[in-house]
Amino acid sequence: MKKIILALVFSFSLLIPFAVPLHYVEASPSISYDPARGDPTAQGYTADGGQNRVANGSWLNIYDDSESDHLYFSRVERGLANRNITVACMLVVHPLDNVQNEDTGVALELDEGPGGRVLRIVVFQYYTGVGIVLRVGIQLSGGGYGAVLEYEPTIVFGREGDNAFLEVRGVRKTVAWSELPVSTQSQPRFAFGSFSNGRKMQASFSRIVEGGVPVRWLDPSIHPEEQGFSCVGSGGGAYPGEYYLTLKDMSTSDYFYCRKVVPDIPNREIALLVTMQITHYRISNSQTGVGIVLDEGPGGHRIMVHFIERYQARYIVLGKYVDGTFFFSEGFPLSWVGEVTFMLRRDASGNAFLSIPGMFREDMVENTELRGSFSTEPGFEFGSFQEPPESTSLWGRIEEIRPPISYPMNINVTQMEVFTQGAKKVQVQGDFSLDSASPGIDPAADGVALRLKLQGGNQFYPAPASDFMPVTMEETLTGWTISESEKKRTGIQDFEVLKTADPRKFTFKLVDTKTGITAQDYSNITVSLVIGNNEGEVNLTLTGSKGKYKYPW
Repeated sequence: MKKIILALVFSFSLLIPFAVPLHYVEASPSISYDPARGDPTAQGYTADGGQNRVANGSWLNIYDDSESDHLYFSRVERGLANRNITVACMLVVHPLDNVQNEDTGVALELDEGPGGRVLRIVVFQYYTGVGIVLRVGIQLSGGGYGAVLEYEPTIVFGREGDNAFLEVRGVRKTVAWSELPVSTQSQPRFAFGSFSNGRKMQASFSRIVEGGVPVRWLDPSIHPEEQGFSCVGSGGGAYPGEYYLTLKDMSTSDYFYCRKVVPDIPNREIALLVTMQITHYRISNSQTGVGIVLDEGPGGHRIMVHFIERYQARYIVLGKYVDGTFFFSEGFPLSWVGEVTFMLRRDASGNAFLSIPGMFREDMVENTELRGSFSTEPGFEFGSFQEPPESTSLWGRIEEIRPPISYPMNINVTQMEVFTQGAKKVQVQGDFSLDSASPGIDPAADGVALRLKLQGGNQFYPAPASDFMPVTMEETLTGWTISESEKKRTGIQDFEVLKTADPRKFTFKLVDTKTGITAQDYSNITVSLVIGNNEGEVNLTLTGSKGKYKYPW
């Protein structure tokens, strides 16, 4: 059974633990798109082209049925040049033109802007001699693709030093950054969508997150018990395979499913991409008995996807439980005897969502209509849950994208000046301490971003339209300092991070006498500092007037 979808996940790691310590927080990404927040144009993107698109909460569905038009979205992103960067994205592609050895028009771009290069991930079709399959590669300046890999649900993509890389299932290929096309854009940008006027296609983009981390909930090539699952029931078995884990429930008087404790299910948003198929089944009360579950544990709810027959057709639905009565959501007519791909999503309030990439709506069940949990611990389950039916189900990789994890920094500002008149100036200095769990900092690799905003208001330094942060630094004997090239790029006079006797404590100083500051009241501001996956904020009250504000006075 050949896969026909594409799911891209660009990140540093392919596998991380489920449980995240409570003092970790989700980082604030730069490059991002979240379909739950609506159309890309509502998130700062500019649309180019006129084809159809609908954001339904879980997916941005683009339908390009024209051979003379396209539809992609772009947004200016400062600081893309000369730094390591990754992006995480789930993408499902359905080519409508069956053309071998040519791109589908679907791509994602990191463009450094004037004088830089463009890193373009391209989805293209390849003829194997038997049929046409999807592959991904990095577009090269001389034409064609480098780092070509066959489709797999999880792909790692990014820049590391002087190389761009692409990785699938632990196999990494690289392309020299100098082999990438030269940018033709007037500003650095991130772009995604359908770029070709000559291709018809349908693509569904889920959340896009810079630094996102893919979490593998199920690897079909490894027995569930070796992944921390318990197999529940008798008369069944689990059989790993390269692409699919086969679960067989061979008993008409028992069930067989797999369960794993996942402690943080009740505490966060979850969006699982699931690929599966039912190859053998018997119906009992319209149900196959096959399902997949997010269980919140004691005091919580049980979110479950069911595979049923209704109106002489096959459906995928969510379970509902109201006033002691169990029934099903509207769901989607979908023939699960062939391979199906869907997303099961839990939002921060515990509401359940079911969606099919390419379909413009999503199914929702509010948390008040979900069945209560009867488990002693939160967990993730899949398999056959009913006693009468017997079934054989095939499960591909099940995964989600987690936003990047950041570690809080404790920031102490000892001096600050904001002058908007006369000798214009921004000066900040102080110290910061890293969280005990932080792996440390490397301003030479990750850069340092110091931004100022009005308390509860907008960022004013640097101005969002010309944000030159983060700043790449050079390592010195005592710490790190801004390089000469970065001074020219940003106009910053001095910016340094220095070590102290305590390996988790550092001092910092920024002096900028060139960047213009709009005249307004700066009595109450917030200082934000980000270094890699370490970030923190502190609120300050400045004293002053007529364009001169200081802390302390």
